[in-house]
Parts: sequence; structure tokens; C-alpha cells
Amino acid sequence: MARGLREAYDLRQLAAGRQAWPSPAIETLQAWCERVWAGVGERVCLSPTQEAVLWEAAIAAIAGEPQWLDVPATAAAAARGWELARHWMLPLQGAEWKDGRDCEAFLQWARAFAASCEQGGWIASAELPLRLAERLARGLWTPPPVIWLAGFDQLSPTEQQLCQALESAGSQVRTWQSGGAPAIPR
Repeated sequence: MARGLREAYDLRQLAAGRQAWPSPAIETLQAWCERVWAGVGERVCLSPTQEAVLWEAAIAAIAGEPQWLDVPATAAAAARGWELARHWMLPLQGAEWKDGRDCEAFLQWARAFAASCEQGGWIASAELPLRLAERLARGLWTPPPVIWLAGFDQLSPTEQQLCQALESAGSQVRTWQSGGAPAIPR
């Protein structure tokens, strides 16, 4: 997608008669959040490998080392569940977490993971959109004047909040429309 966006941008520049132009900064929303956080955040954002280590430690501490449990695979699934829960702003309390042993286990692991992050002074990457929105609301960083979004079918609630915070801080958040016909899958 990044290559296609660069090509479309370059074609627009050529059509406008330009012979040279700065390259656009095109990156995933996650990479953008991590880059911005590195400059404005007070806590260290964990890498995927660091998060995996913490998830494995949380699961091993609670479940022990049963031979039937593939801890690395379980940690990867739990990390993905955590990311979804954070992006969709699911509260980690409530009766729905008592719906079965799997839900209860995940909740225990998630709480242990969050406690490890808190103790270490770290932040999980799934927390970045909301944390950046909070910092914007407090005026702790200045966003770029225009931000383009491309390739989103639907924004999660945390992504929506970040976009609203960006707009409240004066940024224009625009959605890129390719203008082309949808590709035919083969």
C-alpha cells in the first residue's frame, strides 16, 4: 500500500508540472504512534518481542509450566486479545470476563501483564493511541497540520478518539480515496 500511495503521489506531482518534491512520510498508524510517542511519551513503549516476553512470564507465573500449554503460542494469542481489547476499549472488569475458564485465564494474564508494565514504567503499543490523545488534550505536543489516513475499513474506538483529539488540536485528518476501481481478487 505504501508503494502504491507513493506512486499516486508522485503522479500527482508530475501532473502538476513539478520536477522535484519532498517524499511523503508514509507509515502505518502503529509506526506513526510509536515514532510520535518516542518524542513525547514519558514511558518506554515496548517492542513486540519485549511484550511477548512479558506475556510469557505472566502466563507462566499463573499457569505454571504445564506440558499441555504452548506458552509462546498462548502468549501470542493473549497479546492479540489484549490489543483488540485495548483498541475496542473493552473494560477489564465485569461479568463477561467470568463467562468461562478461558476468559478468566485471559483476564488474570492481562492483569499480570498490565502490572508488569506499570512496575517497569513501560507502555504496551496497544495503549499508544489513547495515551497520545490524552497528551494532545493536555497540550503536551503539537501534531502535524494535515494527516492522511489510507486503507482503513473501520477505525477502532481508540483510533477514532486519536483522530478527534488531532482535529481538536488543529490538525486536519483526511481520508485518502484511491479513486480507482476495486481490485478483482484472483
